[in-house]
Amino acid sequence: MINSTDFEPVIRKCTPEDLDKIMKLQKHICQTMEDTRLFVSTSREENRDYLIYPNTILGVFDGEKLIAYGSLVFPNDSPENIGWDLDWSREKIFHCLTLDTIVVDPDYRGHGLQRTLIRSCVAYALELMPDASVLTTVSPFNKYSLHNVQAEGFQILKRKEKYGGYDRYILGYTKAPDKEFPAFEPGPDAVILPMENILQNPELPTGCESVALTMVLNYYGQKLSKTTIADEYLIRDPENFVTAYKGDPYQISGDGIYAPGLTQTAARYLQANHCPQTATDLTGTEFTKLYQYLDKSAPVIVYNSVYLKTPINVASYTLSGKTWHFYHNEHCVVLCGYDPEGHMVLINDSLSGLVWRSEEAFARIYDQLGKMAVLIR
Repeated sequence: MINSTDFEPVIRKCTPEDLDKIMKLQKHICQTMEDTRLFVSTSREENRDYLIYPNTILGVFDGEKLIAYGSLVFPNDSPENIGWDLDWSREKIFHCLTLDTIVVDPDYRGHGLQRTLIRSCVAYALELMPDASVLTTVSPFNKYSLHNVQAEGFQILKRKEKYGGYDRYILGYTKAPDKEFPAFEPGPDAVILPMENILQNPELPTGCESVALTMVLNYYGQKLSKTTIADEYLIRDPENFVTAYKGDPYQISGDGIYAPGLTQTAARYLQANHCPQTATDLTGTEFTKLYQYLDKSAPVIVYNSVYLKTPINVASYTLSGKTWHFYHNEHCVVLCGYDPEGHMVLINDSLSGLVWRSEEAFARIYDQLGKMAVLIR
């Protein structure tokens, strides 16, 4: 056990360069833990994502050594948002953040580092989102962590099995317990196209592009099954994600196909089936300029991210002298409505269903991914 006079802890935000240290400390925690029910480890990919703003991992360092860290996650309305376990509305869930992990090197315990990290993570959360609810999970058998979390103002909200069968308390902290989050109601000037939703899972875990195209073709009267485009019209390639699908949409390891390739895929279907519509690549179009097509009853396929998560550049491909970047969290959806007064857009999403999104947040990620869009008309 390290004496408190033997080190001067420094707290700072971790960076991607600290990822190896984070994984090393987590492995050490797992190896020294007597009761394995108390802690579920986080994958390297998840911790990598937690290092991307607005998420954060706050680390406590003794010199260059990472001795403790806490991760705070902005999950939006993704399935891992703990708010779903509490049967909260989507609007409230968008204001739920996750205090995912607090770990302390066993040699440095007894110096209040866990409570210091809890306070620091909560302060960071409320700085970015003052009306947020910060949720976390703790094993009922982890008396030490449970005491520290409750001592920092968290209250037990529910007990249930999580993470593949582990018993957990769900605890929450908020500065705005009476805050209401009403469902969005579009105004009289909203444009809403009547579309049916198709969920990509379980058949096509990475097939959002082909499902988005299917939803638009069915809007025009085709009667396609979920997998027809992926099975019969989608060209695949092990490296090219620009004019072909990189990987396999039936596998979680699949990547995707960008607007040029999806436009060609749509054209193949339209020509083969003697459809009157044509496919146009609208890449480069300013987001609000897409509304003109909705005004003429034409939905637009657009590229964004899953659950509005931050896109992470993970690959590149050069075609005809232009370098394209592929992003982890890339997602393809259909823009099928907008409300000019509420500044909201209606998205036909193969993961979330028909959902209203913030125009500002959606447009920002649309820009980040290169303003990619495809029109069938």
